[in-house]
Amino acid sequence: MIEPDRSSWNPAKDVARALKDCVRRLYTHAYHSWSEIPNSIRQVMFNNFKTMCTWESRYNLVIETTFERKASPRLSSLLKKVWDSGERPDWMLPHVFDELGQYWNTYKFKPISD
Repeated sequence: MIEPDRSSWNPAKDVARALKDCVRRLYTHAYHSWSEIPNSIRQVMFNNFKTMCTWESRYNLVIETTFERKASPRLSSLLKKVWDSGERPDWMLPHVFDELGQYWNTYKFKPISD
């Protein structure tokens, strides 16, 4: 059972792994950032997270808010690792990797990455 702990969760390590697994499993389109992911997909990710972790119902809002706040940098970190390696990870669909590669080679992305 998890509990909110200021801006995080307790226990943090297992919950962070669950969050990462949810994001990886449901990242099926080439979204460049968390904010580009439609709310409906983000809600599916959170619902999946709820199947992996439990908490008291009084913490629902704070857990969901913390999920949103932590998923954004987690996705950025995952995508940066892919960009740095230049190789498709097992969790990423081939067409998503190809689309991200095309985006990363555009003039829109170059100033962001420098």
